[in-house]
Amino acid sequence: MLKSRVLLLAALLTSATGAMAQRRGASGGSGGTGFWYGLGVAPGWARVSCSLCASDRVTGVSAYVALGGRTSRALRVGGELAAWRERDAGVTQTLMSIRAAAYWYPNLRRRLYLSGGAALNMQRASDGTEVVTSSGIGPLMGIGLE
Repeated sequence: MLKSRVLLLAALLTSATGAMAQRRGASGGSGGTGFWYGLGVAPGWARVSCSLCASDRVTGVSAYVALGGRTSRALRVGGELAAWRERDAGVTQTLMSIRAAAYWYPNLRRRLYLSGGAALNMQRASDGTEVVTSSGIGPLMGIGLE
């Protein structure tokens, strides 16, 4: 049960963090191919339940980094790393997600995109003496607007 909650939470966290990031093409212009990147740092919210963790929804620091390439004007593919960390009552909680993703823009003028891929999600909680970890691989799906 813990593993499925952590995976769902990590997927939601990374999707929300990813939506905050600004994606830009390094080659500029309206060409069909090129390099893109995204990054962001913002407050993030998560709820993790484990033997060390309070099951409350808490605010921590989240960060997001992505790199990739455009195969056409409508399709971008790349790798992403998202993380969230929070310390409360002597317990440090960390969530991390490593993802391979594709972004498809059905209408380039509207900047709406659909995303899909796979993610490796990891969770760690430590109180200085005891450590609880979990990880898993799962699908990635989303919709966003730049």
